[in-house]
Amino acid sequence: MTLSKTDVGLGNVDNTSDLAKPVSTAAQTALDGKEVAGASAASMAAHLAASDPHPQYLTPAEGDAAYASLAALAGKENTGVAASLLAAHVAAADPHPQYLTQTEGDALYATAAAVAAKSSETGQTPRLHHHG
Repeated sequence: MTLSKTDVGLGNVDNTSDLAKPVSTAAQTALDGKEVAGASAASMAAHLAASDPHPQYLTPAEGDAAYASLAALAGKENTGVAASLLAAHVAAADPHPQYLTQTEGDALYATAAAVAAKSSETGQTPRLHHHG
């Protein structure tokens, strides 16, 4: 008994179009994450055509106006609430605790320099541990 391709359900084995071929789950998952052809170009064109595509930032005109306003205030005496807030800020021992003070920075730099020097003497990679 001789079986043909059609007898075993493989009638299209030599002429299956690409669109009729099955796609693996992994390939389909990868394809699902891809953009539709041209969507990126259309999105970029719309972005470039917008008069202010980044409203969270100042436009050059807005920046120039803000700078002119600040320049106009130069040399004027600060009074009222702003002056008292600024004075309190300047008088604070550490108005920015999220940053290192100069003393803390100098100490950290000295430690790092000492570790680097020791490392170059021994040829070993330094291991710094932060205890905070």
